[in-house]
This record gives sequence, structure tokens and C-alpha cells, in this order.
Amino acid sequence: MKRLMMVLAGGMLLLSQAATAEMKCKNMEDCDKMRGEGMSGMSMEMPDKCAAMSKGTGNIGKYMRMKDELGLTPEQETKFDQIVSEFQKNAIKQKADLKIAKIELRDALKKDAPDFAAAREKVKQITAIEEQMELSTIEMQEKGYAVLTSEQQQKLQQMKKTRKPAQPKKQ
Repeated sequence: MKRLMMVLAGGMLLLSQAATAEMKCKNMEDCDKMRGEGMSGMSMEMPDKCAAMSKGTGNIGKYMRMKDELGLTPEQETKFDQIVSEFQKNAIKQKADLKIAKIELRDALKKDAPDFAAAREKVKQITAIEEQMELSTIEMQEKGYAVLTSEQQQKLQQMKKTRKPAQPKKQ
């Protein structure tokens, strides 16, 4: 019975991590490449080696790389830096909460008499944290887009239409 519970606990942990597993670095070279494409001169210390891939700066990083073409002002660059810093601080807290919830889920299922009700609640909590992490990313992108003037937004849309399509990701 204990072995069955351990197998179930392991399975639940694997399922809860499936959504983020695709976004992990496959090797150090991928991580280095992602770090090199960061915020053009801005320091972005990442808490782990692949955080840039799991929760990067999204569109804000693209805006900063295209700052000359978009005609970004120093004030806009400062605002982007503030948005990214706020996002990264929040992401660190969310990741910590997620890790704690996963440990608590494991502990609830590891007992001799597993607490399945507590495990269900932990799975719901884990799902809520993961949802909030995704929503935080969207919010960061929305704030970044709002920093652009309407002319810059139009220029960005035009640039999207004329750029070459992205290369398919290597598996």
C-alpha cells in the first residue's frame, strides 16, 4: 500500500510539472543563448540557470532589442526596466510558493495514512499558483505594450508583418 501511495505521489508530481517541463533548457548552450538575447545592456540576474526561458521578459525584451527602430525614449527604457524588475520579484515569490505547495502535496501523500483531501486541496493550490504565474506574464506584457505610444505600436505591428517567420524549434 505504501509503495502504491509513493507511485501515486510521484505521478501527481510529474503531472503538475508537465506544463513547465517543455520550457526548460535542454542544455547549457540554450540557456546561454537566451541570456544573450536579454534586455540589451540591462542587468537581469536570474535565480536559476534557465529562468530566462521559463519566465523571460517576453515582448518587453523584444521592444528593447528594437529600441532604435521603435524610437524608444530613455523614460520608456526606464519604465520597461521597472516593469521587468517588478515581474521578476513577483515571479521569485510565486516560484517559492509553488515549490512549497509541491512539497506539502508530497508530504500529504507520503504518510502511512495518506491525506487525500489535503492532497486534492494542494493540487488546486498548485494549479492556482501556476495560473497566477501565467496571468502575471500577460500582465507584464500588457504593461509593456501600454508604455509604447500609438505610433510605436503601429510601427511594431508593421514590423511584425514584414519580419521573416520564426524558425521551428529543435526537438
